[in-house]
Amino acid sequence: MSYTPKYQLGFKDLLGGDCMITISLKSYLGAVTAIYGTSKPCTLTFSGDEDNIYDPIRKCRAKINIYEPPQELIDDLTDIDDTAVLVTITAPNRRFDGFITPDDIVRPLDLTGSS
Repeated sequence: MSYTPKYQLGFKDLLGGDCMITISLKSYLGAVTAIYGTSKPCTLTFSGDEDNIYDPIRKCRAKINIYEPPQELIDDLTDIDDTAVLVTITAPNRRFDGFITPDDIVRPLDLTGSS
């Protein structure tokens, strides 16, 4: 099955380089929708012993912060299997590919409402 881009978020890295987050869905047919990130739209963290030449695979985790995500995006991300949504993050001389797992999605609560 192929993955087709459905959402894209463009931003600049700390050095001013162009970066792009592309969220692609399995078997999607349609247009790409622009989404907007917070002031820190993406953080990549790596774990593992980079000095161990016998363990070349490093665990990597991407945290993507989206400002007011559309309800359709939330539905796409929460009602999926573990390989339905592919995320590609491109930056100057770097690329990250990974899958969104529904268990890792966090939605902040709006506690500013009046009673």
